[in-house]
Amino acid sequence: DALPILGGDISYSSLGNHRYLVTLHFYRDCNGIAAPTNCNNGLQFSVHSNSCGANFTQCFGNNPTVEIITPICPTEIDRCVSTSGTYGVERYTYTKVVDLSAYAACGGTDWQISWSLCCRNNAITSLQNPGNKELYLNALLNDGPGISNSTPTFTNSPSAFFCLGEPISYNPGAVDPDGDSLVYALIPARTASGVAIPYQPGFSATQPIKNSGGANAVILDPQTGTVTVTPSVLQVAVVSYQVTEYRNGVMVGQSSRDVEVVVRPCLGNSAPTASGINGTGTYTMQVCAGTPISFTVNSNDVNAGQVVTMNWNNGIPAASFNITGSPFPTGTFSWTPTAANIGNNTFTVHVADNGCPLIGSNDFGFSIQVTPPLTSADAGPDQSACGGSSTLGGVLPYAGLQGTWTVVSGSGIFANAH
Repeated sequence: DALPILGGDISYSSLGNHRYLVTLHFYRDCNGIAAPTNCNNGLQFSVHSNSCGANFTQCFGNNPTVEIITPICPTEIDRCVSTSGTYGVERYTYTKVVDLSAYAACGGTDWQISWSLCCRNNAITSLQNPGNKELYLNALLNDGPGISNSTPTFTNSPSAFFCLGEPISYNPGAVDPDGDSLVYALIPARTASGVAIPYQPGFSATQPIKNSGGANAVILDPQTGTVTVTPSVLQVAVVSYQVTEYRNGVMVGQSSRDVEVVVRPCLGNSAPTASGINGTGTYTMQVCAGTPISFTVNSNDVNAGQVVTMNWNNGIPAASFNITGSPFPTGTFSWTPTAANIGNNTFTVHVADNGCPLIGSNDFGFSIQVTPPLTSADAGPDQSACGGSSTLGGVLPYAGLQGTWTVVSGSGIFANAH
């Protein structure tokens, strides 16, 4: 029997001394068979580094945390509780501590943690022969000198139900504990050993949801992680995310997530929406460190009599998000970024209605680009030179920023103006 896999993600958090807690989130359709229970039927994962000459396996613990996360209204029967139910989704959380201290002297920057399990949901319409393909997830780890990194965690469910012909807004809700800048990309869905799975006609890695909007109608915001599109046919599609972390301009980690998108007829129930900043359609802004900001996010639902709930993923822990009002609440975001926040800072807002049997929902990502306050760079001491070349030692006020030399008067050529 196949195990209908709805999606998953793999991540790690640094415990210090080259030890990492690796976490697998696995999402199961409760209409299928049981989840894996031991190292021989799905709990084994691989750890390897080419630069350190390491390649070994580990096994997740067999006592996972299990949560029922089916997006149904309270009066609907959950398939995870009773066989008389129609919809049921469970989230399994497995963990294992991986110790790389034996390779500390190597300083490996190319560690890769990977896991795969057969089989994907045979109902998937975007991939060729999905019921015989594995779900493959991986994360890249930099264990080099001076690097202590934890990958972001994903706070929004990867099992998403949307309505035919209505706009989709999905965001995985990544939260990075180190405050690193995140960049999102869509990558091919993969099977065992990371091999890309062929797509059905009309689908691709960057256009994974079929629509009538043209060749580039599926839009990913690389700063917020939000995918938007209006689906044109009933479908079960796979959206594969790759999230890359940057710290002071240096890549320090990478992780992946697979999302299963179900597009169904909604019989009159449209999903609620959330506006951008201060009721606009803009979800990004730029602000100098030290400058307080505050803006509102408004919700709405076209279905008469429905009540919308709103929450956020606390993606920027030092900020606040105050939610007021009903049936269409408003959220007020407030924050004063510091120099430690320079870079891309993101959070997501989730809105859901009280429709039956399935709740309608959407996720909206917001990006706050924090730039340095107006602070002059130091060009270094004056020099006198007679022909030839001189080395000028400029000092930037903040690490990771790029400086540029220019000639104010006279003549001269910089070997590298940056």
